[in-house]
Amino acid sequence: VLAEEADKAIRALESFDAVYVHLKGPDEPGHDGDLEGKIKAIEDIDKYFINRILPELGDDVLVVVTSDHATPWYRKAHSGDPVPLLLSNPRLSGGVRGFNEEYCRGGRLGVINGGYNIIPLAIRYMSSLSGR
Repeated sequence: VLAEEADKAIRALESFDAVYVHLKGPDEPGHDGDLEGKIKAIEDIDKYFINRILPELGDDVLVVVTSDHATPWYRKAHSGDPVPLLLSNPRLSGGVRGFNEEYCRGGRLGVINGGYNIIPLAIRYMSSLSGR
């Protein structure tokens, strides 16, 4: 299923400037209190979606990876905790050592208050990459 979603996203980018993909995988084990299941769901997204899509994208595409909310496995419920945000493009330099809450909190983007600020941020990054 993740590979199919990656293929759909790649095809959609042939016709659209932006594509949004919502992958539900880690949320369900978070609600179940299943740490190992949550880790596996994240690893599967990395293996079957991210690793499939990145080689197909050129350097004019910005990949934005985040979550719509936190679901800590130990709470078995959504929380208002900050979630990691990753902006990826071959022409971007720097960044953090890993993609998790701790590393991203200390990253260049800092803590962004309100998910509605992500799209304007992504547009600014794409504009800087294209020289506009």
